[in-house]
Amino acid sequence: MGGNLAAGKVVYDVPGAVAEYGSSRAFHASRYDPKYFGQLSHDEILAFYVKYLPDFLLFDYDFVRHITGRVVVALQKSGRVVAALQEAGRVVVALQKSGRVVAALQEAGRVVVALQEVGRVVVALQEADRVVEALQGAETLVVSVEDTKARSDALEQHIRNVCKTMRFPDTVSNKTMGYYMHFDEGRKVIYCSIPKVASTSWKRVLIKITGNPTDNVTAISRYRVHRTLPMLAFDKDMEEKLRTYKKFMVVRHPFERILSAYRDKLEDWEPHDSVFPKMVKKKLQKYRDNPNKKEGDNITFTEYIRFISQPGRGTPEQRNEHWLPMHEICHPCAIQYDFIGKYENLKEDSEYLLKWLGVTDLMDTFPAAARPFHASRYDPKYFGQLSHDEIMAFHAKYLPDFMLFNYGFV
Repeated sequence: MGGNLAAGKVVYDVPGAVAEYGSSRAFHASRYDPKYFGQLSHDEILAFYVKYLPDFLLFDYDFVRHITGRVVVALQKSGRVVAALQEAGRVVVALQKSGRVVAALQEAGRVVVALQEVGRVVVALQEADRVVEALQGAETLVVSVEDTKARSDALEQHIRNVCKTMRFPDTVSNKTMGYYMHFDEGRKVIYCSIPKVASTSWKRVLIKITGNPTDNVTAISRYRVHRTLPMLAFDKDMEEKLRTYKKFMVVRHPFERILSAYRDKLEDWEPHDSVFPKMVKKKLQKYRDNPNKKEGDNITFTEYIRFISQPGRGTPEQRNEHWLPMHEICHPCAIQYDFIGKYENLKEDSEYLLKWLGVTDLMDTFPAAARPFHASRYDPKYFGQLSHDEIMAFHAKYLPDFMLFNYGFV
């Protein structure tokens, strides 16, 4: 982003789209002119974005938003998003009850949602940016089935836009594609499992619906959970199932997910406690805070971030499924999902999915994690340890996840 002094005023420009005004040689740069932008490959677009990432972050420019002209801004309590994109990116915030739309403007109009030209959204949040709860006389916001599906559809459309704009590959090898996918032939449904996104709980649900319906899902051992369900990658009819079965996945803010993985798998473990420290410590030595550390010493959070944020494909240890980027697990640009939930909306999304799967007896007791690690997105105990370079390296590594699943870093 730069400033041009023209006719006594400064004009600021989007990175990659500089225009001169009032000069003898005016070059008006269309932001994403296909004559130029259309020449770039996926890798070239990402390389440019990573290089100019500080400008996009500092000056509040959204890369994909400026390409597509679509904006989705619908803030709810605890940062939840309810948005349905319709007709060229306009936002419909709909709280439905008995088929009627309830407008959630309460308590002296503290929330003003203004729909403007070409899908622009002005959201005026008053009183410390709090969002008014949209149900009268209720403590919590209950999102209807229609809203939950609309939110998923909006995210799926956003993913399609990003995939097209950023030219993500739309094909991957069969085994790579199906390795983290499990299926139920009876209900004709496929679940793409992302570790640290309630995956153990969802696997317990699938075990219940594919096995003994009287099973107590919370009592199913972790060993059985991760070794019982059929893997799509080894099914002879994989392509047919991918084409005809309904598919769902659940995502999570990238930083919260990798922090949860660190706390669960690496923090304060002794060498004899787990395979993960043993596996990682052998490859981590050059990323140590102190090169004199011994292999058996505990792994710090900064060492972990440096280890997983290295550019390129990385080693098998750096590509472990617990911190592998989510888009490399479920390939949303190659597979169109019927439902994409978010960990941040786990209650509402799990209720929708359990109804969808016909397991309504679990509605009030969605299986809890055996070892829950609640990762605060910017917990100073962890995030505060990172340097500028480490934060930027992490963001660059996980940039596709931030973009595809519509998560803001700042």
